[in-house]
Amino acid sequence: FDDAEDFVDMYFRLRYRGKRNLYIQKDNKIISALQMISYPMTSCGTTIQTSYISGACTHPDYRKKGVMHKLLFQAFARMYSEGVLISTLIPEQPRLVDYYGCMGYVSVFNYSKRIWELAEISETDENIRIERK
Repeated sequence: FDDAEDFVDMYFRLRYRGKRNLYIQKDNKIISALQMISYPMTSCGTTIQTSYISGACTHPDYRKKGVMHKLLFQAFARMYSEGVLISTLIPEQPRLVDYYGCMGYVSVFNYSKRIWELAEISETDENIRIERK
C-alpha cells in the first residue's frame, strides 16, 4: 500500500489490534493477511456492529489461487460466530470492485469531494444551510 508514513503511524497507534488479524501461512511465511476492525454503524437510531476489512493482501506468488477467498471465508465465519452480520471494505483499486463483488460485497455509495467557494453558495440553494457565528 502506498499510504503516507504519518497515516501508517497513526493507524498502528490507534486502530491496529493483533487479535483482529487473520492470515494464511505456507512454509512458515505469511502469504495472505487481513485485519477485521470492529466498526459500529448507526442508521435510523439503531447501532449495529460491523467488521471493516482492512489491509487485505496476498503475496504476488499466491494471487489468483483462491488464497484470499479462503481467508475471507474464515473472516466471515469468525464474524458470524461473534454476532457480526455485516462486513464492509473499501477496495484499494477500482479493478478490485468486481473481485470483492464475487465474494458478496456490493457498492452502497459513491464518494466525491467538492470544495465550495463561499461566493458560489447562496441561502436559497437547496439542502444548504449557512450558519453565522
